[in-house]
Amino acid sequence: MLKIYYKKRTPETSGNRLIFKRGILYFMYILCFGYILREGLILQEYLQDRAVKTMNYLGFSIYYTLFPIMLGVFLALPELYKKIKKSGIWKIDWVKIVAVGLPTLPIACYMWIGVLPLS
Repeated sequence: MLKIYYKKRTPETSGNRLIFKRGILYFMYILCFGYILREGLILQEYLQDRAVKTMNYLGFSIYYTLFPIMLGVFLALPELYKKIKKSGIWKIDWVKIVAVGLPTLPIACYMWIGVLPLS
């Protein structure tokens, strides 16, 4: 007679399942990021061609400035989701904002330097 042994669910096997699930979710997240990046760059190229033809660079300049910021927000979504799930008081890390945010602000807005009037 053939006996079938079932493996009992242990924390080790459920942990492996959780690792696999997280791996699949991160893989899907990276695929979504790649798709958004690809489509965003295609749109940027279209806006650049249109700006050259019409000599109106306002739409391209706005998109060129905001697209990297939107990508950064998309990359921060998993961490934001973790913070939302946590209970307690939210804290703002001002050191991180000052150390990372302020130096990168001119880099994100460098295209506007030549467009804005100085007076």
